[in-house]
Amino acid sequence: MSNLPGEFSEHLDSIIEAIGRDPAFFFLDPFGVRGIEMELIEKIMKRPSRKTELLIHFSERSFARMAGHAAEGERTTVAERVAQTKLATLDKVIGSPMWRPWWSSDDVEPGERLEKTIDLYISQLRARGFEFVHQIRIRDKHGDRSRYRLIFCTGSPHGVDLMSDIACRYERSLVEEASHGQENLFAENEAQERQAELMEGIHALGLEQGVMTREKVRHRLAPRRFGQHTITDYNRAIVDLVKRQGIKRDNPVGIEDREELRFVPFSQGSLLEAL
Repeated sequence: MSNLPGEFSEHLDSIIEAIGRDPAFFFLDPFGVRGIEMELIEKIMKRPSRKTELLIHFSERSFARMAGHAAEGERTTVAERVAQTKLATLDKVIGSPMWRPWWSSDDVEPGERLEKTIDLYISQLRARGFEFVHQIRIRDKHGDRSRYRLIFCTGSPHGVDLMSDIACRYERSLVEEASHGQENLFAENEAQERQAELMEGIHALGLEQGVMTREKVRHRLAPRRFGQHTITDYNRAIVDLVKRQGIKRDNPVGIEDREELRFVPFSQGSLLEAL
């Protein structure tokens, strides 16, 4: 491990050269927004090996503070020059000036401005070559507004599978902390319904494919349901499908991640009706 003094952009070429074709995980954690410009991300994407994953700290507060300069107002020449410099920096971060109208219009609510900007940012990252781009909202407590987002970028379904599990566990820990010491029957019912809906989704996908492994099920569904279920949830749903004869297998014990499972229709109606 080496600490390199100076700006990340100054060392990126040498870092990429040192990594070579090895798989790499980049965690970009800037002070503010400098250091996550789209140009740098494009350079990372163009490295010889495509086995690259990114986790980006996107500071909502830093972006909003700088984006406030998009609103028109009377400024001195010096202040206007400073404002335009900050706006140009944000253009480089997002990879487009398309965010500006949302922050200069009173017709767009502050929260909506940010969500539109994040959606644009994610679309720009996907356009740069990342097949999967997902966000995790980092908050102090459940129900709070997020302080910042972690943006996860990868081309690997396996990477999405693992990060989705982490995101779900983080979100559930906030909920559990907020309801500590309280019995919440509504939350329990909601969890049961969520698990039943997951089983229904897995069964529908399995019938469509005929034969799938447990791992392939997660790789197909985790990108669509990012942060909604843990790996344990998926595995438990597979076990329950065997028990309910939606998967043809002698018993639900000892299922391996890469074992091929044959999905079959239920003998009576929908799984949700049977529950």
